[in-house]
Amino acid sequence: MEVAARPTLTLPAAAIERSGLSAARLLAGIVGLSFAVRVALAWLRSTPVYFGDEYLYSSLGRSLAEHGRPLVRGHAADFPALLQPLLTAPLWLVDDVGVAYHLVQTFGALAISLAAVPVYWLARRLDLSAGVALALAVLALALPDLVYASWVVAEPFAYPLALAAVAALARPTRGAQLAFVALAALAAFARIQFVVLPACFLGAVVIAGLRERRVRAALREQLLPFALFAVPVAVALALGPSRVLAFYGGVVHVHLDPLALVGRSGRNLLVLLYDSGFVLVPGALLGLGLALARPRSRGELAFAAMTALLAVALLVEAGLFGAVEQAQERYLFYILPLAAIGFALYAA
Repeated sequence: MEVAARPTLTLPAAAIERSGLSAARLLAGIVGLSFAVRVALAWLRSTPVYFGDEYLYSSLGRSLAEHGRPLVRGHAADFPALLQPLLTAPLWLVDDVGVAYHLVQTFGALAISLAAVPVYWLARRLDLSAGVALALAVLALALPDLVYASWVVAEPFAYPLALAAVAALARPTRGAQLAFVALAALAAFARIQFVVLPACFLGAVVIAGLRERRVRAALREQLLPFALFAVPVAVALALGPSRVLAFYGGVVHVHLDPLALVGRSGRNLLVLLYDSGFVLVPGALLGLGLALARPRSRGELAFAAMTALLAVALLVEAGLFGAVEQAQERYLFYILPLAAIGFALYAA
């Protein structure tokens, strides 16, 4: 069966060869086209539309640029997810606020367009063809949720970082371990919801260890990232989670209603299924299931375990902390490119 499927998957790669363009150039073209289109769309809008969040992030960015401190209306803001304000702060130094706003939009369009790179790299590390990997990169940039590219919010930076963190796990080396720690930390610094990445990583290591019947050895191999993740956890426990989370400290005392959580998670899952187009879902589930049950490599096993755990974690977060009256697509769209890779693994 695998031999019969192989020609279908290599046809795009053969077309790439005939075109005379390398996959790297095509990937750069995909990123560049996405950037140009999103900048053009962003510059059509000169005022915020997502009030609250856009006001908060722009205020923090301008305050960091002018005062070196995260302030909102002159008062200190205990806001832990400061990556976007820090990166965009220099742009707010432009005298014309309208131009500065467009520059921030432009930076966001570039950042979110770079998400194609980890998706392509991950697909190639999982032995998918160059053509399929490029198609997956295009899909990662074609999601409707990438409308966030023109908003002054954290998603344009969190999206590529979260995908890059998962991609780093496809290579079981010391450098990949350090890359995952750094990328997971930056993703959480962009959007605090990604504090779950280390926990998902631990769960993925345990699942891989159980699958290979070497749990202790698998845990020992990951001592470096575990030790690095233990440092901030120890600091948080010493200072108190509420104090460390600051603006989001209320999540420590959230009331857990299992029935309500199931209902919200079901609604969010339905939205996620609509986002994926439904047609990808059966193949994606089969691909991830096969990667867990009969992995062709350790990277494939790590990818499947991490994707499954991250999807569950984000669904739970959306159900616990999202607004009660509406679905929380904003929490979940990060899963869609990973699900598409799962579908491609099933097709292979």
